[in-house]
Amino acid sequence: MLIGIPIITDRDFLLYGFGVNLIKEENAMIILVRSIDDEDVFKDVYYQDKKCVRGIIKIFGWRIQIINRNKVLIKGLVHADVKINFIPQSWINTFSKEVRY
Repeated sequence: MLIGIPIITDRDFLLYGFGVNLIKEENAMIILVRSIDDEDVFKDVYYQDKKCVRGIIKIFGWRIQIINRNKVLIKGLVHADVKINFIPQSWINTFSKEVRY
């Protein structure tokens, strides 16, 4: 995954994930993704663009539930290190609270 961030160097992530189909039971699905820890295993298949900084996603998950034809409930969580060390942790904590739309 590649993320372009204005003003600073782009970030890339080497990821794997899976989905869980709960449509019959709960009218929902779950998607979970995380970074691949052992890049040496994939060194011949995947490469890191030297213009990017490699970030780490510890967990990235979404639960998507269909409420009705016009309404979907999405709950998600992300725990990631995007390697932006010049932003104070207090700012990250402030902007990382629960978001509701």
